[in-house]
Amino acid sequence: MKTSLIAAAALAALLLGGAGTAVYAQRDDSQRDSRPEFGRRERHPELQRALRALRNARSDLQRGAHDFGGHRIKALRATDDAIRQVEEALRFDRR
Repeated sequence: MKTSLIAAAALAALLLGGAGTAVYAQRDDSQRDSRPEFGRRERHPELQRALRALRNARSDLQRGAHDFGGHRIKALRATDDAIRQVEEALRFDRR
């Protein structure tokens, strides 16, 4: 559980700092309409994988049996913030 907590916090911090940069760096106007429903590759697969990992980490954190001195709750909040940031980054790229 402690490893999941540390991993979730680290991932959240990483994503909070780099999600916007990752979207900007990967933006390619030639693949503007590469949605899966059109048979093309998923847009920003790294962000999609990170979002799934964050949601899984959030689920693990919620099931935690201990408070860990308030750090589990802080990690949950950071994970929620990271999830929102990644979702915003993906929405921003669809404009």
